[in-house]
Amino acid sequence: NHIAGFVVSTGSGSLLLRHSVAHDNAAYGGNGLVLVYIDREVNVEISNNLFYDIRESENMFYTIELMATENAWVYNNVFDELLGYCAVMVGGDGVNFQNNIVTKGVGHTLCQGAEGMGEVTYNLIDDYDSDFSFEIDATNIDGDPAFNDPGAVDYTLDPGFSIAVDAGNPLSGYNDPDGTRNDLGAYGGPYGSW
Repeated sequence: NHIAGFVVSTGSGSLLLRHSVAHDNAAYGGNGLVLVYIDREVNVEISNNLFYDIRESENMFYTIELMATENAWVYNNVFDELLGYCAVMVGGDGVNFQNNIVTKGVGHTLCQGAEGMGEVTYNLIDDYDSDFSFEIDATNIDGDPAFNDPGAVDYTLDPGFSIAVDAGNPLSGYNDPDGTRNDLGAYGGPYGSW
């Protein structure tokens, strides 16, 4: 699916978003593109998606907002060229943010919401700014992911140069389809073949 943007708001139930692409759109209003905003018990899984070239609107602070009080799993996605002051904001202790690649925010790459932050581990966060954002643990890395050809929408990793290869969560349940350790980004993990 190629989507321009979506909103999940308060309520109950479940959401699975996998193997989708959101790109080349301006985020709504002044608050960004809300991927998840949950304040009740709900199960959310956002995995193996591409979000790129989402442009800021006037007075926008963040481009992507991920907020949940519980049960939101956001893993093995690529967030690239998100042109807000803060590219991705993770808020609420219910967001488990793993094995993602977040690159090229105009201002700050990854920010913490006012409601605190859940688990942020095993990600590549390019140009991470600890003075503005928050302290992250050593499982997260900073650097160029070495995509093969993002200009041609090829967000696969260059196996000879990418620091994101085999850099994901080492638990076997996160392994790539070939059984090797999780590669970060949209083509890693058990659902990485698409």
